[in-house]
Amino acid sequence: MDKLDIGYQVKYFYLDGKMTMYRLYKSRSSNIKVKINRLAEISVYANDSFTDVDIERELINTYKTIILWYQKHNERSLINLEKNIIHIFNKKYILKITAKKLPNKFEILNSNIYINLKNKDDQKEKLEIVKAIYDTSVTDYIKKSTRIWANKIGLPLYKIKFRWLITMWGYCKNSKKEILYSYQLGAYPKDVIDSVIIHELCHIKFPHHQKTFWDEVYKWNPKNKELSRILNLIDDH
Repeated sequence: MDKLDIGYQVKYFYLDGKMTMYRLYKSRSSNIKVKINRLAEISVYANDSFTDVDIERELINTYKTIILWYQKHNERSLINLEKNIIHIFNKKYILKITAKKLPNKFEILNSNIYINLKNKDDQKEKLEIVKAIYDTSVTDYIKKSTRIWANKIGLPLYKIKFRWLITMWGYCKNSKKEILYSYQLGAYPKDVIDSVIIHELCHIKFPHHQKTFWDEVYKWNPKNKELSRILNLIDDH
């Protein structure tokens, strides 16, 4: 790619009503170029003559398969910022905007989460607050559960990271000794989350999806098939 520098802008657009992030790099090319890596991270290369509308049109044209995927897995993440609904460990919460000053820009009361927004229509700011909410509950659970399961299975503990992933719930990167989890995973019940944790940990021993890998998964998680269906995962066992 003909990038002008290593910097980029973080941008957002909608695929079938779901907000999706992409990285915009400046380019000398006369065309808009779109790339997606194994983690489903989207990068766009375009010169200054192209508007956000031009770029979004190209993204939609390029990623019709992703749109179809979203249609197939409707409400996959159980996070709907347009309707102000999020789930934490399978419990539904309503996001309510308030002018009252709150610690960390949010406060959880029963089934409501009150949030502060500078602009009530700013979906990017809302997403950042949801990330902060998950960071105070979900990520702590996933980190602790990963440590527990790694100890049970007898595996080294890799570094744990979190991102808003599009097409996967987790990814074991043996080359960097780290496991990447999707924030959206935190919307589901804890036994479902644990099934993903076990899956990724087993990739430390078996970095593939062959029979030896699935044998290891089912050794520690006999309900893998049942739990995988909740996340619309494909179980090849």
